[in-house]
Amino acid sequence: MSVQHKNLTASQLHESKGVSAASDGEFNIVNSSANVWTTLHGESAQTASVDANLNFTNLSEYRTLILTFDDLLLSDTELLGLRFSSDNGSSYLSTSIHYAAANQNGASVPIQAYTALYLSNSTSADYVSGKITLTNFNKTLVTGMQGIVCRNSNNSMSGTRTTALVTGIVNSATAFDALRIFPAAGTLTSGVVTLEGTRS
Repeated sequence: MSVQHKNLTASQLHESKGVSAASDGEFNIVNSSANVWTTLHGESAQTASVDANLNFTNLSEYRTLILTFDDLLLSDTELLGLRFSSDNGSSYLSTSIHYAAANQNGASVPIQAYTALYLSNSTSADYVSGKITLTNFNKTLVTGMQGIVCRNSNNSMSGTRTTALVTGIVNSATAFDALRIFPAAGTLTSGVVTLEGTRS
């Protein structure tokens, strides 16, 4: 005797493996051939304390990343850049395959090749605030960047500001799993960088 699916009740219902141990807001995702209960959204933050760089590793689950900079203070008035890794931070790409452009305070800066994705062409102020999005991060496609970055002479978005709309790509069809934030010279003295990611 057959039973229609719509008439199944209680113990007759099929549920994903491990659902009894899952928390609210978690989804069942196949990760390395295993079922894992986790959230679709992940978040972590790092606070700078006279660091040469800030590294985010173990990002292989993420396809889209958002980086938020909150009064990240550079010890020198230098460019701030991103580099990417496909071996979870053992090494970072530093060849001239990074292309970036900016519209800075209404003045366009043409796209150029760099050894990193620089977040603005300004070195006029020490504090960095803003938000950028990285797409196709852990896919064998070109990784893209877009966002807005503000350089400030004082914290809390006060003082003299230089604002840039930034865009760029890493011209390498590589699945990345780690990234590095670094100043072209000096250190990252203080401030917070928050990374948010969407798993898929």
